[in-house]
Amino acid sequence: MAFLQADNLWVNQLADGVADLVLDVLGSDLNLLKPAVLDELERALDAVARSSQFRLLMLRSSKPASFCHGIDFNHWAELARSDDFVALSQRGQRLCDRLVNLPIPSVALISGACLGAGLDLALACDYRVALTNGSTQIGSTEVDIGLLPAWGGTQRLPRCVGLERGLMMLLGSRQLSATEAKAWGLVDELATSGDEPPRTFVSSASKRSLGKLPRRTTRQRLIESNPFGRWLIYRGTDRLLRRRLPEDLPAPWACLETVRFGLKRGLEAGLNRETEALGELSQTEAFRNLLRLQLGRAALRLAHTDVDSKRTIRKIGVLGAGDLGAAWTHLAVTHGCQVIIRESNELALGLASFGMMALFQQEVAKGLMSREEMMTHLSKIHGTSAWREFDEVDLVLDASECVRDARQTLYREMEKQISPDAIVAFTRGTSSIAELQECMKRPERAAGLRLMDASGRRPLVEIVATTQTNERARRRLSDFVISLGRVPQLVPDLPGNLVHRLLFPYWNEAVLLIREGFQPQRIDETMVFFGMARGPLEQLDELGLDVAAQLAQSLEATLASRLAVDPLFAWMVENRWLGQKSRIGFYQYKGRKRKPHAALVAQLRAESHVAAPHQIDATPVAEQRSQIKRRLVWMMVNEAAHCIREGRSPGPDELDRALVHAGWAPHRGGPFRFARHTGVEETMTALDELADALGPRYAPCDGLQKMIS
Repeated sequence: MAFLQADNLWVNQLADGVADLVLDVLGSDLNLLKPAVLDELERALDAVARSSQFRLLMLRSSKPASFCHGIDFNHWAELARSDDFVALSQRGQRLCDRLVNLPIPSVALISGACLGAGLDLALACDYRVALTNGSTQIGSTEVDIGLLPAWGGTQRLPRCVGLERGLMMLLGSRQLSATEAKAWGLVDELATSGDEPPRTFVSSASKRSLGKLPRRTTRQRLIESNPFGRWLIYRGTDRLLRRRLPEDLPAPWACLETVRFGLKRGLEAGLNRETEALGELSQTEAFRNLLRLQLGRAALRLAHTDVDSKRTIRKIGVLGAGDLGAAWTHLAVTHGCQVIIRESNELALGLASFGMMALFQQEVAKGLMSREEMMTHLSKIHGTSAWREFDEVDLVLDASECVRDARQTLYREMEKQISPDAIVAFTRGTSSIAELQECMKRPERAAGLRLMDASGRRPLVEIVATTQTNERARRRLSDFVISLGRVPQLVPDLPGNLVHRLLFPYWNEAVLLIREGFQPQRIDETMVFFGMARGPLEQLDELGLDVAAQLAQSLEATLASRLAVDPLFAWMVENRWLGQKSRIGFYQYKGRKRKPHAALVAQLRAESHVAAPHQIDATPVAEQRSQIKRRLVWMMVNEAAHCIREGRSPGPDELDRALVHAGWAPHRGGPFRFARHTGVEETMTALDELADALGPRYAPCDGLQKMIS
């Protein structure tokens, strides 16, 4: 019989005086903290503290994949005023103090994800034990939503693992495996099973407290143990943040200042500063935008739990195993699917197999997966130069590079081999789905699936549907994309679809900036500093200039009335300067290093219509960045409105959500939210001034003012 039973947890009395507090949040496969759960935790800890029959508390989860994922995003969204966030922080700190001040020692038995406030709870325990089951992840995630740990994490984590390592976890969102956590001193012991409490702690546990910074390593003893060494760490962290952190993202700075304040003034002062900082950050635009992003992802994940198993896509055929085919294969097998790769001959199939092996070995070398996981994933990939097993696939992904006539022949042959229920999805971004459907006997099952980059790193996947594509195919593809941990976006079958259509004028403008004298690296670093995942020229090299040239050709009619497509794209293809795939584009690539393509820059400057492009080099860097940002950001805002008018997105909010998942600065919320935050009057004034200076490509789109009002 349980010592205490509640909706979201229970406390059992185990042998030898052990209180087993099991967290099991009702109605979810994750342990997420919300007011009802906090009420029960407080009641349980008070009951254990009052009882004289216990000598040890063990805190664990009944959910193998979730020790505790932290505060429920929906609860964050319910809070509005700064005082509400301050009150939540103070309540969380009091809850952690209950653990710290228990009359008996406590042990956190960590299995699965221990993130955010879940880590704060674990840090408040006297001991921590992690299960080596592969799913254990321990980290601080609040900075990812524009906040900071506010239940004591900024103070206890550095005192547990050290200042330098603590800052890596707090500011860099570094998540540790069980083995890494043991090496860093975050956990005291590793275990293989959570069925019984660790014998060491059962027999000899005692209360202990965090004091000063640890001195486990030589570096900690020599540097972190003295004020000058800590000053060096703070200065180095400050420089790193200035170099890598996007502007208008205050949470990392507040977190760094809070850590520094607490280590200088003491734990109690640090906790108070932590609470104040949370209240201030809760009112920032960055937090609201990042929270909205997380809420959207959580809603997608929840929707996927209700998917009918009969609609689930588990076996996939991939036509062509080039870069794009390899990206889809990697995504599929790492999310539990089986893949059959079809190539035209045995040689091509052998090269494809070698390429997949190399791709997985790179991930093993980077520590992203174990060798055992690699072998498991590779065992799910099979190859054929015929159509073996294609009668069993749920989905065919066409990543081949066939010309139109050859593809029509291929599709006619393919349809004879696959089942009537199988979906066919074309993955390359420059072909019309309607044209492909013309050569199919069953066009209603055909659609497009578009990654935003060849590596598949961006969360957004465009689902391109025509009027012939049936609803069943659309739903199944959407469920499939969500199962891959990606975000689906339904878009019409128009040139460039949505994201590339919006981005192309931005890329075109970046080329014009080079012609005017701006250096490629300055253009890219400016937009990364704004918050973009990649600069425009980096994106073009990653996409491939051959793809960009095809995109330019397909969009020329759409854009002709407002802007001229720069001939550079076609010219670079003629010179075989294709970007990363040819190791030379706007940059020259050698191994992991790159440098601007000097010959290309010189050629563009020589062709420039600007009287003295070299004068840009003498302009202060801050002024250069201001000009670049002004032109490129307002170009995207205006093109976003044009995309709405062209029917590529249902509305501003949907477009913002898609762009953020495709690499737009997440803390700015998308082009329309950025314009609203800037202000209607300032937005329209900026575009009018740019149009007067640079021409009709900046003329405000009809309806833009209403879209951002």
